[in-house]
Amino acid sequence: MMRTRSLALSPFVVALCLALLLGAGSSPAGDEDNVNDFAVQFTIPLPGLGSFDISWVDQPTQTYFFADRTHARVQIIDARSDTPMVVNEAIGFVGFRGSNDTSGPDGVVVIHSAHELWAGDGDSTVKVFDLKSDSRPLVATHVIDTGGHFRADEMAFDPKDHLLVAANNADTPPFLSFISTETYQKVGQIDFPCGTEQSVWDPATHKFYLSIPGCTAADGAIAEIDPLTHAVTMHLIAPCDPSGMALGPFQNLVVGCASAQETVIWNARTKSIVKVIPETGRSDEVWFNAGDGNYYVAARQNLPAPALGIIDAATNTFLRNVPTPVGANAHSVAADRANNHVFVPMAMVPTNTVCPAGCVAVFWIPDADEKKEKK
Repeated sequence: MMRTRSLALSPFVVALCLALLLGAGSSPAGDEDNVNDFAVQFTIPLPGLGSFDISWVDQPTQTYFFADRTHARVQIIDARSDTPMVVNEAIGFVGFRGSNDTSGPDGVVVIHSAHELWAGDGDSTVKVFDLKSDSRPLVATHVIDTGGHFRADEMAFDPKDHLLVAANNADTPPFLSFISTETYQKVGQIDFPCGTEQSVWDPATHKFYLSIPGCTAADGAIAEIDPLTHAVTMHLIAPCDPSGMALGPFQNLVVGCASAQETVIWNARTKSIVKVIPETGRSDEVWFNAGDGNYYVAARQNLPAPALGIIDAATNTFLRNVPTPVGANAHSVAADRANNHVFVPMAMVPTNTVCPAGCVAVFWIPDADEKKEKK
């Protein structure tokens, strides 16, 4: 979108071009028959999976990463085929210690240009792993203390200024750490008394955006943060208490609401709510998949039942809630834009009809040949 702006095209032309691009080669987003075929097609067994957190897909390598607290590691999964499998693990985390606030791993992000995995841990550290290493499993090359007492959680990366931010949402007060990805040192901090959740880097505005759950239901907000001056502008989006957040087309941010039955689309350019979608909500992580042009919402407490919500990002139209098992805590989601496979971890519980022992469930829309094989 930055390239488009430099050509000084009108907003109408930009929007039209993006809408056409989103529609081309997609699943397609607006085809009801195709959307209704979206379902679990494969599972990656992870026996005993109980506590877990954030997911991430490194798009250039089609590698899926997810924070598995039960086994005290980040699972590294080759996502290129229809039979994805664990290919490595990053270890050295504290694991599950009875409370999510003191457990890890938590937030994960990949800096592809540096071939590094960054992951927050329950001891308030951020651990860095060299993805070029041939070691099995991977061990941390750097351990960065954020200075808190509880977990370092969700993160975002600013490639221009070589800065990563990490949220310590369980400390008092909660705070956001700024870490140099060149020196591996903490270089700044902002306290947010009402909480911190998912952060996003927007290259078009050159700003970080941070979900602020709010001290009450009336003051949930998005914090707009200058990466260098640390100046903060708060934008209220009550009654949503923001949790997950992801950058989509047109400078829109999709914002999950942790306890409100809604999902919010907020625009970083106009600083305003574009649409409130009440059909899917009470979610944690959200994801924009550029491959099919959809937002995916891990609505683990959706009413009347847990679901993976699907929203057309071009039109901000709710498409469908795909049921997820009651009690499986399906709050984490990430997608591979090359094959449109969507990854959702599910915990081991008797009510988990997809994988009672625990797994990562992989959703996609089967092609015609797959449909024939299943008949």
